Amino acid sequence: MKFTVSSAEFSERLQQVLHVMSSKPITPVFNFVKFDLYGDNLSLTGSDGDITLTASMKVDEPEGEGSFLILGSQISFLSKFGNQPLVFTIDDRSYSLEIKSSAGKYNYIGQSASEYPAARSLSEDSRELNLPADVVMEGIAKTAFAASNDELRPIMISVCVDVTPEGLYFVATDAHKLAMVKYNNFGSEDAKRLVWPSRSVSALKNFLAKDKGELNIKFDSSSIYFKSANYLLVSRLVEGNYPNYKAVIPREMPISVFVNADVLRVALTRVASCSSATNLVRMSITSNNIHLLSQDLDYSVSGEENVECTLNGIDNIELGLRSDLMLAILGAISPVTEVELKLIDKTRPMLLLPVSQPEGSEITMLVTPMVI
Repeated sequence: MKFTVSSAEFSERLQQVLHVMSSKPITPVFNFVKFDLYGDNLSLTGSDGDITLTASMKVDEPEGEGSFLILGSQISFLSKFGNQPLVFTIDDRSYSLEIKSSAGKYNYIGQSASEYPAARSLSEDSRELNLPADVVMEGIAKTAFAASNDELRPIMISVCVDVTPEGLYFVATDAHKLAMVKYNNFGSEDAKRLVWPSRSVSALKNFLAKDKGELNIKFDSSSIYFKSANYLLVSRLVEGNYPNYKAVIPREMPISVFVNADVLRVALTRVASCSSATNLVRMSITSNNIHLLSQDLDYSVSGEENVECTLNGIDNIELGLRSDLMLAILGAISPVTEVELKLIDKTRPMLLLPVSQPEGSEITMLVTPMVI
């Protein structure tokens, strides 16, 4: 086999594939990248056993066809070439590989691809969903940060995707914070709930930043396929019941605070640098001012700032918040200019809502106050 490929395009596809491969795979074969050449189409496949990513691209001057394996660690350096043609020559019997660049050549010994596991397949009763890639990308970017890091609770380190007659929801929560984005134009009477694993979400986020257009999604009760123009991601679905996230969002919240999101974020960033390991920041709100205070009594350090606001529904209120959670939320809703903070009292969850919601969507963020 022989083919010529652009180093820039090849590097982009290879990096995406290497990203899904584990440094400690469950079987040695997952240390390898699988190459498939058929006609003028080259596919690169990597897997960690749970998720499998295949990246496709066109090649020039193809000769022969077939499959072979090369250790991912041996070819990761190919991303360091500039934009130049690379010529791959593979011996079909010994699987020896020669890669020629404009200034040199590199030789490797590959392996047969016959024992490389096939990706999980879908059942005959699989269902299908087509969504714009930019909608999926945005939904992930604005919610995935709120998922838990607790590996013992797989359902909580995932992103829930709900298709309902009212709209399409992306949701993530760790019980301390919740992020939800609703897209009003992508609802369906064919309701479905999918829980995407965190590693699949990470892989999606990476390649959708490069691949625009439409994302075709096929799934059954246990597996899911994501197909874009140049990538196919195959993953398991997370089993279990996702928490009833709508039940934790209060309906009647009499206290409202309107504040510039960027000003609040920058002030919080500065004040939080003086907080203790708990990241506690006290927020004292009056009719036209938010007073932020953080302290680390062990080191006799403190910081405080004032931010202009408008308070409705009460004369004043004081609550404690984790600065890292607030900063993550304010970063996710960017570039929103003004936000509304909605409260019942200082102990129950607080909502953060953009005053002007993006067209066709609704962003809802929730954070639980700390005891002060």
